[in-house]
Amino acid sequence: MSRVGAVDADALVTAFYADDSVLTRYRVAGVPIAFAVRPGWIGHAIPIPLPSAATDTAPMAQPAVAGQSILRLVDEPPPPPRRPVAEREAEGEAIIRAGGRLWDNPLFRLARVTEAPPFELAVGTYFGHRLDVGAVGGEADRAARGVDEAAAFPLRSLLLRDLAAMRDVSTRTSAIGINTLLALRRPAPDDDYALVLTRRSHAVESGGRLCTAPTGYHQPLHDPAVDIDPVRTAARELAEELFGADEDASDWRDVEPARRILERGAYYFTAAGFYLTSGGFDLSLLLVVDDPDVWPDIAPKLAAGWESDDDVLIASSRDASRWLREPGWHPSGLVGLAEGLRALATTGRIESLPDEVPRLAADHSRR
Repeated sequence: MSRVGAVDADALVTAFYADDSVLTRYRVAGVPIAFAVRPGWIGHAIPIPLPSAATDTAPMAQPAVAGQSILRLVDEPPPPPRRPVAEREAEGEAIIRAGGRLWDNPLFRLARVTEAPPFELAVGTYFGHRLDVGAVGGEADRAARGVDEAAAFPLRSLLLRDLAAMRDVSTRTSAIGINTLLALRRPAPDDDYALVLTRRSHAVESGGRLCTAPTGYHQPLHDPAVDIDPVRTAARELAEELFGADEDASDWRDVEPARRILERGAYYFTAAGFYLTSGGFDLSLLLVVDDPDVWPDIAPKLAAGWESDDDVLIASSRDASRWLREPGWHPSGLVGLAEGLRALATTGRIESLPDEVPRLAADHSRR
């Protein structure tokens, strides 16, 4: 799919839905995008500690600050498929013919909707998401290319007809995605935070679109009770997507530049919401490094992996408005950038919040 087609699919989906009393479409520069939130899902800057080596092989306590955890594991079986076997098999064959990569792995799914963190997750599978109700994303892509049978969104009208159906995760596998905004302090003369972005490869679902980096599905590798910690997925994706680690590698400590970033950096949970095009539920994290001495050593080692079409893109926190208005964003990545900037402002790392970021009551109280 072309970059224009990918963006058009999200635009078509945005127009398909209307806000209701529970979910509203997130807005950037006042314009709604294909991402729906509740008030308690955005505007956060909740620290999440890195897991220690001692807890790598044993269930760990949930990451918490002042008694509030981010994610909680529940033991619930996945819901039965909504689509017949033949339709799911045909969907998989179509993805492969189009050049996509497809393999079934366990992943975390949203078990139920809550007003604010902690979010309750259970274990599902990638096929249970992508080939079943998640196929509405492929239908949106076809509609954007002008395929007549997809234009009226018959599958979406059946499975995810409105935002009430979107939040009913008891009837589908709503896969958890994790998008991280990596912000690295740069010394003078820049004297800013370098924000790391990529444009995703067409071999992955978000192909052709701008994203924060790294980004990926939240997956358990061994014990779900341990791997539910979002930093485990985020740190693994950091080593893989930006520093060339093998996909099978599970320990970021084996990748020197990633280890240095993580040992000097701090993670924050910033936001969550439904990516309307696929029906998945995406979490936004901020990984910030305040030591300006890290940047000169790390910058030459940043390199986009196979999941990106282009090289790594570096935005400046001083020029964030331009990037918030840049065309071609994946909606989840755009929310990750906007809410990451809000967290940088909340924690006093940048002086002001770009006008494009929607204002909350707390933002006005800090002025």
